[in-house]
Amino acid sequence: MKITKRQLRRIIREEKAKVTKKYDDDSALIGAQDELHDDLQKAIIDKTVEDRKKEKNESVRIIKQKLRRFVQEATNPDAGPAVEAAKTAIEQQLNNLYHEHMLENADLVEILEQIIKDINSGFIGEPT
Repeated sequence: MKITKRQLRRIIREEKAKVTKKYDDDSALIGAQDELHDDLQKAIIDKTVEDRKKEKNESVRIIKQKLRRFVQEATNPDAGPAVEAAKTAIEQQLNNLYHEHMLENADLVEILEQIIKDINSGFIGEPT
């Protein structure tokens, strides 16, 4: 099947119309990805956001495990200075979440509240 010049021009116009600057400045796009169609750019951005959320959730999970361990160590009756060391370690982990994973204070409070619920439910100190 042959394509006439008119049809080719129309196809080019339609394809050009699909490429806008709507997503070009998004940080998820790398290299020449800002020249792709908007729908492809949107898919790349959505995937990147999803991956970032998974990384954040994994980091939060690891930090929660560490915090649980610190709390378990701190509740030992022979703890003494270990309590202060655990508090310091918890603060360091929270600072890490805040600075490296861009969690807000409200997110940190939510994590700590969940840990407190786990303590009250008897889950702290249980094997995970």
